[in-house]
Amino acid sequence: MPPRRGGLISVDQAWQAVSLEERLELISKAQASGILASIATMLLVGSIAYGFDKVWLLVAGIAGSSFVYPLFSSYSWRKEKPALILAYLAVRSMARRYAFAYNLGDLDIVFIYRAAIKEIFQDRSAAELARQRQDIDGSSFVDGFKDVWVILMRSGVVFLSERDGGAKMEFITSFGNEAKLRKPAANEAAPDDRALVLEGAGFTKGRTVLLTSRYPGAHYVFEKKFQGLLEEQRQFMEAQERIRSNLQPV
Repeated sequence: MPPRRGGLISVDQAWQAVSLEERLELISKAQASGILASIATMLLVGSIAYGFDKVWLLVAGIAGSSFVYPLFSSYSWRKEKPALILAYLAVRSMARRYAFAYNLGDLDIVFIYRAAIKEIFQDRSAAELARQRQDIDGSSFVDGFKDVWVILMRSGVVFLSERDGGAKMEFITSFGNEAKLRKPAANEAAPDDRALVLEGAGFTKGRTVLLTSRYPGAHYVFEKKFQGLLEEQRQFMEAQERIRSNLQPV
């Protein structure tokens, strides 16, 4: 795959990089904050009006609650939106560092969203070895699902988890011939019908993870983009192989 360079992005571009479902979730959270503040205001003023037996105070409280809603919803929006954008920017930066360290090649980021992964072990010895590593680094990845950020690049995909002190890479794979994204088999204990199984290539050849997400729309987009990039990479490698074959002396 031909290399590409990722440049600086603006605040608007960073906001557009946030998955649509997370943006809608943030809007709903801001609206809920305004509604709760309005209800609390009406209850407070209503209690005071009842205590002083002042009907006009109750009417004033109901009218005033309409001004409380935009005040609190706007405050929640201004507080949560920058934090979410900064989280995505931090994930972009850390994913690029890990991808560069593992020589993924093209560091152009295509898609980011939140998911949960669980490793599927081929035998008990592999699971036991992973548990021993878990005791050392304090990871909870072996016996259950772990929340991660999924960063899809043009040359592969990186899974990062959050922990004290920074991000930790849980899984990374390039778009090699061994990489595969498929539906889980009957014996792989998928938590829902949207779950996917990712078979690693390169540094994670032989490792397999089960992937699911509470954002089904973003999960679907990831699946389609992954398959498209994987096919693009395979076509590029086949084209290179044909060129090398044509250049060989007869």
